[in-house]
Amino acid sequence: MRGVSTAVLLTLLLLSSGCTAPATDTVSSNKSQEPETPTEPCNGLIILCLRTYDNVTFPETHNSFSTHQDGIYYPASNHQTGLDAQWNAGMRAFMVDTHYETLGDEQIETVRLCHGDDSRGFSPCAYGTVDSVDWFSNLRGKIDQNPRDIVTLLVENYVQPDHLKAVFELSGLYEKDYYHELNTPWPTLLELIEQNTTLVVFWEQGGPREAIVGRSFATSGSVVGPAAAAAASGRLTDGVSLSASPGLARETARSGSSSSGA
Repeated sequence: MRGVSTAVLLTLLLLSSGCTAPATDTVSSNKSQEPETPTEPCNGLIILCLRTYDNVTFPETHNSFSTHQDGIYYPASNHQTGLDAQWNAGMRAFMVDTHYETLGDEQIETVRLCHGDDSRGFSPCAYGTVDSVDWFSNLRGKIDQNPRDIVTLLVENYVQPDHLKAVFELSGLYEKDYYHELNTPWPTLLELIEQNTTLVVFWEQGGPREAIVGRSFATSGSVVGPAAAAAASGRLTDGVSLSASPGLARETARSGSSSSGA
């Protein structure tokens, strides 16, 4: 009996002195650490809002500008309908090629969207051309009209970096571009929306590695915005994937809706 009395007395002394740890409401604590569930969708679904960019799949059209509707036909066309129809079909990633309308005439005013490369000794714009500023401005308008959609742009670039940057500035895309630091975690779609940087741009171009223009434009196949090291997990569907090598993010497969070569 004496032992029981002693134990009770010690317990009372400990409680009165504050030596015991207070009870913790682990359920409430865990709830407070969980991010608040968004009430508006991101890219069409609320569930995507809290996912990081590299953990979301985006449907893409290959050579998005190379369409009959834009005045480009065989052998350079890829699609029948242009950006408006592609956007309305749910596409939120677009691949384009930037060239000078005529080889040797390297001016900002002559930057065009054309399908092909310069290896044949003449500009692929001979097969058909789309005004780059007009096409990018149309894309900017759709981004403004859909502020909760993250858009990805893949640029196979054949013009000078500062000329490409100027085209992005003229069309208004540059200010929407997200800049991703190498070897850092990707933001969630909601964070990109809240930062008003809802455009992620990959840029493929050869050249001196040290050449850098602007806040997020770099040559040597670097990317505009996202880091190449993370590109491998930034999956794009419709037959398209991204593979990463040092300083390079490039498209490795064509869209399933393509009708001609790359």
